[in-house]
Amino acid sequence: YIFQSYEYRWVIATFGLTLFGHTLNQLFLSIFKGLNYIKTYSIVTIIGAFFSVTLIGVLTFFYSTKGALLGFVLSQLCVFLVSIRYLKKMPFQFSYFSSKMDYSELKKLMLFALMAIITAVISPLVEMFLRSYVAANSSWGDVGYWQAVLRVSDAYLIVVSTIIATYAFPKYSRITNNKELKKEVFSLLAKLVPLAATLAFFIFFLKHYIILVLFSENFLVTKPLFLFQLIGDVFKIASLTIANVYVAKALFRVYITFEIVFTLSYVVLSILCFNFYGLVGLT
Repeated sequence: YIFQSYEYRWVIATFGLTLFGHTLNQLFLSIFKGLNYIKTYSIVTIIGAFFSVTLIGVLTFFYSTKGALLGFVLSQLCVFLVSIRYLKKMPFQFSYFSSKMDYSELKKLMLFALMAIITAVISPLVEMFLRSYVAANSSWGDVGYWQAVLRVSDAYLIVVSTIIATYAFPKYSRITNNKELKKEVFSLLAKLVPLAATLAFFIFFLKHYIILVLFSENFLVTKPLFLFQLIGDVFKIASLTIANVYVAKALFRVYITFEIVFTLSYVVLSILCFNFYGLVGLT
């Protein structure tokens, strides 16, 4: 269903076999964040990313599309091996894994898990649906152009979203006073929105060179897609800064309501705007 072909079944199978690496890596990174080892968290993330890019690059060079897919799947193991190397230096014992489960705490955590699961299921399904819709009403080439612009957004927004995940979320969780919480949210908005806007500004004016470095001359046709995409990115960071409050405070109903409204509006507006304005409409 994902690839619209049976040819890449082996990719899904390999991903399933190596998923433990990605899962444990997320656990280890959470330990680093939880213990406030932000420097270690950053080092592991950077080294892991370096190994991932290298592996994907080498496999893509030798095996083309199949190599790229395999590289993305196997790269999660690279990050896992880097994480476990640094975990040995932490005040952490593997015996913690065998400790007795606190089911009262687990019950509380299930709300967070449920919110994460809903987002993890909805987001890729919506993107796959829109990809299929664009392909059916235009071409897979246009899908590729649109996805390329999205990947550029993801690449630079990770700078801001990482700040939200590592700093804002834990801080929101600790604050119990509503007035203080609002003050913290507005304070972060005042810092993160200008940062996102500045990054978007540079991406917009350097888009020609960014496209040539990341893709090829064939992708220069995506230049008109950047304006609205980048404007939307700034609003996205603003919304993430606020939305994390609902997650941090486990406001399940509010979070789910927003998720449903956002998903429906995203799909409907994407289809309507695409039908009227083409790929620019999607952005």
